[in-house]
Amino acid sequence: MRIIHTADWHIGQIIYQYYDREEEHQHFFRQLSQWCKNEQPDALVVSGDIFDTALPSAIARRFYTEQIMHLRQECPEMIIIIIAGNHDSASRLEAEKALWNYANVYVVGIAPSSDIHLLADGWQENYIVELPNKGYVVAMPFYNGSRKEVIQKLLDYVAERNTTQLPVVELAHQWVQGMTTWGTEIGNLAEKGIDEFGTGYDYLALGHIHKPHTIGNEEDVVSNLSEQVLSSPVARYSGSALHVNASEQVPHSVSVVEIDRHGGNVHIRPLRINEWMHFYTLPQTGDAIGSEEQLQQVVQAFVNDHNKRGYFRLRVKNSIQWKNDPDKLVEQIIEGHEDKARFNPQTIYEGIETEQKQSTEITFEVEDFQQMTDPLDFIRKTINQYPQLDVDKLEEDFKRISERVRQMEENKNTHKKELS
Repeated sequence: MRIIHTADWHIGQIIYQYYDREEEHQHFFRQLSQWCKNEQPDALVVSGDIFDTALPSAIARRFYTEQIMHLRQECPEMIIIIIAGNHDSASRLEAEKALWNYANVYVVGIAPSSDIHLLADGWQENYIVELPNKGYVVAMPFYNGSRKEVIQKLLDYVAERNTTQLPVVELAHQWVQGMTTWGTEIGNLAEKGIDEFGTGYDYLALGHIHKPHTIGNEEDVVSNLSEQVLSSPVARYSGSALHVNASEQVPHSVSVVEIDRHGGNVHIRPLRINEWMHFYTLPQTGDAIGSEEQLQQVVQAFVNDHNKRGYFRLRVKNSIQWKNDPDKLVEQIIEGHEDKARFNPQTIYEGIETEQKQSTEITFEVEDFQQMTDPLDFIRKTINQYPQLDVDKLEEDFKRISERVRQMEENKNTHKKELS
């Protein structure tokens, strides 16, 4: 069996509250389409977080549909299998499931109940895709709590039918113990042991962590684009399609995975994604920016550099006495050039002294707090006092917590409807 494993597309992401990333996603899908044509995999498996939010815009949904259909047209023999991640609405993703089946696209959004006794006869068929004469795929979308018994039932169900020892792939979207500590996801909220995913699979195709790497392979954590041949079973994160913020500096990729037989060897060949937009911190070397004039020079040089395209944030000395709003200065310079120069307003301030901290303290009236609906509003207004704080990462973390709470509520309501 040969598959291409990808995950965490985050279609529809609006980054830094302003910039749409559709062009970047288009660039990714052009590469993915070409890889599928070249590799001719039996299946393309997508391990969750298709969209960036549970309520994607009509534009994002149309883009998703167009890209999937283009992949089908380019590779008509390839089966596509998609599961929901914690950012996705399980029920919305699955709403068009029956229609997608006609195009050999299998979408699994809602996880089975954790109580085996509540599952109707034949429930396993909703979570297993058979690739004739090639192997089996067990698709387990994101869930809260544990489904260890349920997952093992699925793998046992496959084992009974897999009389010719074909490869078995399992899809999941979770934070797994043993992965590298690098990443932007919230892991300690629902970290799961590898035993949660049962026994009987050859390759566990994971989503949720944005760094591509194989669980337990320390060398791969360092050089995540290395080719590997490992003995079954193997668990791997494919990584995200795009760098979702400035903290994700390692290369991203998709994984071509070949499995010779059930219980045999797993050959992993990463394909590096050529990012359309990169993340920069300016100046990249030397001292932080020390004046308005230097700020203008640094930003203008970035705009004029034909070899650079991407999002940039600034390193600035906290001692600068600004005559003008620095953010507005930057916006004026890049105006009309947003196709290649996009401003990340989470400036890094360097060289804060005690006296300066005291002089930059901000006072708030009661009304100010009453109007704050987002906990990050306070942090944004006081960012100069916390130079080491990565607000970009905090925003991602808050968003993921909100998505997790929403997903838990949606799953609860879904199971209530199933029982009524």
